[in-house]
Amino acid sequence: MFSRQWNFSTSPFCNSYNTRFFHESLEHEESLARLLFLIEQRRKLGILSGPAGMGKSFVMRVIHEQLDRSQRQPVFVNLNGLDSDELVWEIASQLALTPDNTQSPAAMWQEIKDSLAGAHFAHLQTVFLFDHVDLCEQSTASFLRRLYQLNFGGNTWTTILLATHSESISETVRSFQDLADLSVKLSPLDEIETGNYVQALLQKAGCEQSLFSHSSVAALHGYSAGIPATINRLCDLSLVAGLTLQRETIDESIVDAAAQELEILGSTAGLNETESEILSDRSSSFFPG
Repeated sequence: MFSRQWNFSTSPFCNSYNTRFFHESLEHEESLARLLFLIEQRRKLGILSGPAGMGKSFVMRVIHEQLDRSQRQPVFVNLNGLDSDELVWEIASQLALTPDNTQSPAAMWQEIKDSLAGAHFAHLQTVFLFDHVDLCEQSTASFLRRLYQLNFGGNTWTTILLATHSESISETVRSFQDLADLSVKLSPLDEIETGNYVQALLQKAGCEQSLFSHSSVAALHGYSAGIPATINRLCDLSLVAGLTLQRETIDESIVDAAAQELEILGSTAGLNETESEILSDRSSSFFPG
């Protein structure tokens, strides 16, 4: 949709998990480096926390992608709503243990333990990346503790990373905090980092020009409080308006209108590219020229 106006190869602010669009702000770069260091040192447990929309899931996916290209065995699981039986099945599947419907969770757990023991003695590091730990069920939390407590003797070859919402620390997360070898917290971007973030995503989409003015970047930061997911939604809707109005650049007034639109239409908070296309058909009524 935007390629007509600005020659984008793809939408730059669609809130996807395409690692091509991962921008290493100072916060994200440091967090990523510290978590990778923990993995390289074969430590047991790390915790990544931060406000909703800060990119915790994105960081975990970037780590998973990097581990996929290394001599390690990564397992990535979104724990949101999973019970312990579903988690055991998911882990067994990712460890290529080919579970079937006839196996009990206890039998699958034994296979997982045997597989991890084999990896340990073969000096193959297994890295578990568990996202949305704060949303997991109690039975799942108990399983995580059992996984953490596995010990095959000698130095560990199993590392666990947990990602959680920092503003709703659950009992599960609290139970792991004292055990963690490393805790990393992502903080919101400042105004300069917000501008760098916006420009970096534009460039990754194939646009070299600065589409957002200095005043519009200040407005983006003010409305978003430096949360990348909110910046994405505001930028995406601002580009819809800029396209409709045939603007060469996005000024502060367009960002103001986009912020008002998101407040009025709460359903657009999860705006994606398809929804943007639908919204563009009626955006002129919301964004007066």
